[in-house]
Amino acid sequence: RFDPSLVDAGPAYAATAAGMVAVMALVTVGLSELEDYFSLAPAAATLNERAKPNALIVYQGEPRLASSLFFYLNRPVHWLDSDPRIEFASRELGLGDELFLSREEFRQRWNGPGSVYFITEGERVPEWRPALRLTPQQATPIARSGTRVVLWNGR
Repeated sequence: RFDPSLVDAGPAYAATAAGMVAVMALVTVGLSELEDYFSLAPAAATLNERAKPNALIVYQGEPRLASSLFFYLNRPVHWLDSDPRIEFASRELGLGDELFLSREEFRQRWNGPGSVYFITEGERVPEWRPALRLTPQQATPIARSGTRVVLWNGR
C-alpha cells in the first residue's frame, strides 16, 4: 500500500515553480510584443508631441475600441463611423454629441484650413485615398500602433 507521507514533494514543488516562472516569463515577452495591438499609447505620444492645441484628432471606430486615447491623449478625440447613441453620456445626458463626425463633416475638416490627424486601420488607407484626395505625403503614416496608423493632412 502507498504511503504519501514517505514521499518528498520538495523536488516536485520546485519543478512546478520553475515551470511557472518560465511560462510567466514567456507570457511577459509575448504581451510586450503585442501591446501596440491593445493600446494606442504610441500614437497618442506622437500626437501629444506633434499636434498643436487647435488640431483636430479623429479616430475611425467606436470609442470602446480606442479607450486608451482617453488616458494617453491630452485632448478630446472626435469619432468617425461611430454611433453616439452607444455612449451613455451622449445617449442619456446629451453630452459630447459634437465629438461624433459624419463622413462628410470629416472630409470637410480634412480638406479645410485646420490641422487634422486621423487614426484608422492601416488596411483602410487605400479606401480613404480617393475620398480625401490624399497626397502621397498625407497617405504616409506619421505613427503606428499595431495595425492602426496616424495620418496627417499636413496643415
